[in-house]
Amino acid sequence: MRPIDLQQVISDMRSQLAPVVMCQAGYVFVNLEKLPAHEALQAQIHDRVESGVIRPLTHLNDDDVAVFYAAERPVPPERRRRQKQQTMFQLNTL
Repeated sequence: MRPIDLQQVISDMRSQLAPVVMCQAGYVFVNLEKLPAHEALQAQIHDRVESGVIRPLTHLNDDDVAVFYAAERPVPPERRRRQKQQTMFQLNTL
């Protein structure tokens, strides 16, 4: 995975039309100006924060954009595929 520039993504989020952007590195960027129009999305974010799935990065938040990170590191798709194949192989050999 390529490193990302969090400040650049935060700047880009101010001009985005989407209320929430999730990246593969496990960060969730929330455009606070666009979010009030999406009540279901607000509830979903609130539930995930309450359950500990995502956590806020308070030092990166500003008036327009809130930043959260995944509590557990995301598994890259290739590794997930390999794990699934290994599990399937183990099931077939039993």
